[in-house]
Amino acid sequence: MTIRVLYLARHGETDWNRERRWQGHADTELNDVGRAQAEVLAKTIEGHGVARIHTSDLRRARETAEIVARRLGIASVISDTDLRERNFGVFEGLTFAECEQKYPEMWARYLEHRTRPEGAEPDQALVERMRRGMRRALDGNGTVLVVTHGGAMRAYLHATGAASAMDDGLALPNGAVVRLEFRL
Repeated sequence: MTIRVLYLARHGETDWNRERRWQGHADTELNDVGRAQAEVLAKTIEGHGVARIHTSDLRRARETAEIVARRLGIASVISDTDLRERNFGVFEGLTFAECEQKYPEMWARYLEHRTRPEGAEPDQALVERMRRGMRRALDGNGTVLVVTHGGAMRAYLHATGAASAMDDGLALPNGAVVRLEFRL
């Protein structure tokens, strides 16, 4: 049995994070705070033997991964669409306040029961594609960093039993990193 270490990280902050705007598949970029968070992430995992970096193809995650790669001396990052954030359907691009104003019933259901809005990617589909992306990240030698998104991380961690409750209450601030061990 081989034990493989994987670091799972959330991308740095974007202006949309600051505005509390649903990003989903929107291709937003890091702001200056997010770039600084990526530098902190790099310092946090420096010296832990990260040999490869896999990332969501969305700009905010890719930019985070590239900042870390430069600091760690890793030549390139591997982009993977399966590591993307959940598509948030009709909420995508809206602030929380705009969701409440435009879709009051859907917003109330989301807050009360975590019912996904119309057009949002189902939990099971998100978990299945995250598992595919994570399997590819683990397919190789050495420790790997995976840079993804808050919702995708929460769903994956809950589905694998690494997090205990199936709600969105798991705090994963921008730049957060979790160390996972896999027995292969």
